[in-house]
Amino acid sequence: MNGILNQQYRRDTIFNVSRINFPHQFDELPTIPQEKILFKGHMLFGLHNYLPYPAIYFTILRHPVKRMISLYNYLRGNPDYKKTLAKKMDMKSFFQSILKEGKLGLLTNRQTKIVSGHGLVNCSDERALIEKAKENFDKHFAIVGIRERFDETLVLLKNAFCWKNPVYVRQNVNKKNQRDEDIYGETLKFLESLNQLDIKLYEYARNKI
Repeated sequence: MNGILNQQYRRDTIFNVSRINFPHQFDELPTIPQEKILFKGHMLFGLHNYLPYPAIYFTILRHPVKRMISLYNYLRGNPDYKKTLAKKMDMKSFFQSILKEGKLGLLTNRQTKIVSGHGLVNCSDERALIEKAKENFDKHFAIVGIRERFDETLVLLKNAFCWKNPVYVRQNVNKKNQRDEDIYGETLKFLESLNQLDIKLYEYARNKI
């Protein structure tokens, strides 16, 4: 997606938000006309609260189970402690080990937590969390796409923001990774159970395309 955005906007009008909790980064805000600034990155909803002008959002969701599979594959390919652990364990055992440490809340239902603006910590009122995420979609997002329908999402973005025809080549494909279609049975049920809010949010977005 970065390559596509770079096709549509000049480099000096793109502002990268590198962390989920981002307010301190606005000290570096470029002095360019407001209508030409593109903020991009994995960020907690609420950017508009730190800007002196309105913001229009768009995002692309990924199927929650596929996101967890991708995360597992990513961790297996990197050399620190957790990533070494991922190499030695099957997927279900790996996430169960993180669950026992009480850290899985940082990884599960991540998309709902970000879109709701709640943050990555767990929330006791899950119904309020998902409803807030849906409300934010309806009130603040011009486009909510999904990765599994990427070409359709690009058409919507092109029309909404008057983009040039986007061109892209699929990248980051590793044939050695655990494939989505290889996940079934108890492992699939386990991953789904960890991401019930994200699954509901994903279906909500999918039905709007």
